[in-house]
Amino acid sequence: MTVAPITVIANSTGNTLTFTFTAPNGGDFNLGSQATILVPAAWTTPTTSNVAVAVGPAPNCTAATRGTITGSTIPINMTCPAKAQFSVTFSSVTAPSIAGANPFTTQTKQNGGTLTSIGTSPTVTVNAAAATKLAITSVNGGTNPAAGTQEQGAIKCASHFRLSFG
Repeated sequence: MTVAPITVIANSTGNTLTFTFTAPNGGDFNLGSQATILVPAAWTTPTTSNVAVAVGPAPNCTAATRGTITGSTIPINMTCPAKAQFSVTFSSVTAPSIAGANPFTTQTKQNGGTLTSIGTSPTVTVNAAAATKLAITSVNGGTNPAAGTQEQGAIKCASHFRLSFG
């Protein structure tokens, strides 16, 4: 299974994640088979309103429908011949506040079988949001400057630019 996009910004809202499942070569999933996607903690909880399942892209699975969502698990009832695909669209998603890799654990089973994790579950990396403020906490090693006080000095950041004031 793959996911797009593979990166989002921390605390961003309105994200849409699209998961695409491809049945393995020589691995038909018969009628009554199932796949599940476990949404990691701190992400938007999946609901019937924000999760849609469809066959395709081509080559299409014979059938793929959303099962009853329980907690953070999205079940997909499927019938898929080898190499066939279905997609899951998870929309209106708010990303967690902490940056890092977030695997969406994916499992599959044949009708009557036991859910087993796939080789590699899709992962979305949450990147920290860009800084939007600069706070000066001391000037030349001293205490906080009083409002309206003129100070001289320089701020040097990672040698990419130099901001001088005074």
